[in-house]
Amino acid sequence: MSALPNITPQTYSFDEYLRIEAQNEHKSEFYDGKIVAMAGSTFDHSLLTRNMQMTIQLRIKSSICNSFTSDVKVYVAEAHRGFYPDVSVVCGEVQPYKKSNSVLVNPSLIVEVLSKSTAEYDRTAKFEYYKLLPSFKCYVLVHQEQKCVEVFTKRGDFWTYEAYYETKPMIVIDTLQIEFSIEEVYEGVTIVPPKPEVDIEDEEEV
Repeated sequence: MSALPNITPQTYSFDEYLRIEAQNEHKSEFYDGKIVAMAGSTFDHSLLTRNMQMTIQLRIKSSICNSFTSDVKVYVAEAHRGFYPDVSVVCGEVQPYKKSNSVLVNPSLIVEVLSKSTAEYDRTAKFEYYKLLPSFKCYVLVHQEQKCVEVFTKRGDFWTYEAYYETKPMIVIDTLQIEFSIEEVYEGVTIVPPKPEVDIEDEEEV
């Protein structure tokens, strides 16, 4: 989900942010003392988020893991940042922030559905923030403009990478010991490839 550029000039503590957020009608994320409003979700973004959460939960329901929707926040204390991941999974006991019932500090897996405005941030800076969480072992990125799911998995001190497409349709999540098809992820979603950019200088007059 994308963040809007209107950032509050005042600096807040995370606890102050939570009190403000509880009274707001719209979601905001917490960036090192600043409160950043988030843009609303699109139909496809919502469908992909729902599909991922339901698909994962269906396969882990008999395990010690549980999945959570984008209504649950994740707090990265070391980075002083709070996020709303599209999907998060906790394996074992849920560790809340100060007994909060809506803020996690120990996600095992996080899913982000990429948007044009946030894709680069999700792949780079946000990933680095999530890596500061000791419990974090798997990062899943879901594309909207093509059927593509990227999976980053922590193995020891290193992160491995695997991409799944229609030609490689079975998505494997080793950290949860599950797999599912890419068609389950994109069920109900119509993929419309972006129009290629045209270089005006190369266009010929008709």
